[in-house]
Amino acid sequence: MRRALILALPFLLLAILASGASATTQPSLIIPIKVSLTTNAVTLSKKSVNRGYYAQFNVRNTTATRRVFTLAGRTIAVPPRKLRLLAMIFDVRGTFKYVSRGAGTAIHGTFRVN
Repeated sequence: MRRALILALPFLLLAILASGASATTQPSLIIPIKVSLTTNAVTLSKKSVNRGYYAQFNVRNTTATRRVFTLAGRTIAVPPRKLRLLAMIFDVRGTFKYVSRGAGTAIHGTFRVN
């Protein structure tokens, strides 16, 4: 019995290590970020996230007209005085541009991934 346990131990250790290795590549956090769109500004509650995390952008349009919010190539339309969600995973470090368009105005800014 003891010999069987000794022989099985390396296989158990390999199985434990293999299951833990795949977990390190999965994102571990969802970061909520509040985004407020006005006619003159875009306000983000956080200006950056760490690589590999999900970012949930809660985009609120405080104006009386529809606005379009674009970040890192993803675009959503936000009706007047409404909230829309934009969820993204950032797996590449760098600086990403955002823009808010509506009623003849365009407001630009940057979002950073560490």
